[in-house]
Amino acid sequence: MSKSIIPILLCLLTMMFSQQGLAKIYKYQDVNGKWHFSDKPISDAQKTAAKKGVKKPSYGSPQVVNKDKQGSVKNLSDALEQRFQPRNAIERVTLAVVSVETALGVGSGFFISDDGFILTNKHVIRPTGSSHWQEAKAKLEKMKETLRQRSDWLKKEDRRLVAMETDLSNYKAQIERASKGNLKSTAASDYEVMSSRYEHWLKEYQQVDDNYQKMNKDYEKSRSKFSLKSSTAKLANSFKIYLKDDTELTAELVEISSTLDLALLQVKGYKTPYLRPFQGRPAQSLKVYAVGSPLGLRDYVTAGIITRVQADAIITDTQILPGNSGGPLVTESGEVLGINTMKMFKTSVNAGGFGIAIPLRMVKEAFSARIDQ
Repeated sequence: MSKSIIPILLCLLTMMFSQQGLAKIYKYQDVNGKWHFSDKPISDAQKTAAKKGVKKPSYGSPQVVNKDKQGSVKNLSDALEQRFQPRNAIERVTLAVVSVETALGVGSGFFISDDGFILTNKHVIRPTGSSHWQEAKAKLEKMKETLRQRSDWLKKEDRRLVAMETDLSNYKAQIERASKGNLKSTAASDYEVMSSRYEHWLKEYQQVDDNYQKMNKDYEKSRSKFSLKSSTAKLANSFKIYLKDDTELTAELVEISSTLDLALLQVKGYKTPYLRPFQGRPAQSLKVYAVGSPLGLRDYVTAGIITRVQADAIITDTQILPGNSGGPLVTESGEVLGINTMKMFKTSVNAGGFGIAIPLRMVKEAFSARIDQ
């Protein structure tokens, strides 16, 4: 290469790198969150997309789509419809109602959208404040009190038996030192009576002690199991749910209301049946139905009327039992009015009383970001 050409090439390279150093790089983010880089200015359309920002991530883990043999998303709504062929609106409602199983029991819930969102009670998935949990805790406390009383009795009887054993030993020594005769014979007879009484008390003591040891073992086992289940229930973020046909699926926790007895779950990857909201204002004497899993049973329906309408509650005489919590309160046409949450009672949860449902309006307010019906 000629020496005269080298300075020219160096000059050209210097100019080229200087121009690159001055070049401006533009970047923007599309609606899907992907970044793009360009040496050209951003267009108006790109600026608009950038201002809108990326799509918000959904709750929980990435959605798993369950597909049938043809590659379509599995339609649970059609499958349940074909299997049960509901003959009226209420039977159609039952297709959208599920049983929710937790470490401490079973409650109810229902689909509120065709993409698997489930509405239930907070106390169904966090049952440490529920009546069922309180009853289990009370039962353990009763066992503990019974054990304390038996322990006190055993301690008292143990002291009495020790004292009696000492008396018998001393009495026997006195008899052996006594001379022969009627006095010794009478003393020996008294000793036998005392000894027989001691043996009777000792046998009773041993029976109570055996029962105490067995009961204490059962109590410790139940207490440990209860504590473990309570801890598990407090932390659980996924739950078994059962459809009308007993199909078992897993629902993930989406959100828990901080102020109301409400929780939102989702079964991902399916097209699901769902209940539509009642349009209008619920009125007294309107006939209503409660659907759920009372007392651990599944797919039960009870009927009644609305007895009172309040701003924060719909009160009904529909029979609602433990396990119905989280299920829907619906009209004769199958439209959902609210979610059954508890029963007003005086003596026990199985006594006659009024059921309470949270109005759907309050549900929408609690989960406004998720419920747009």
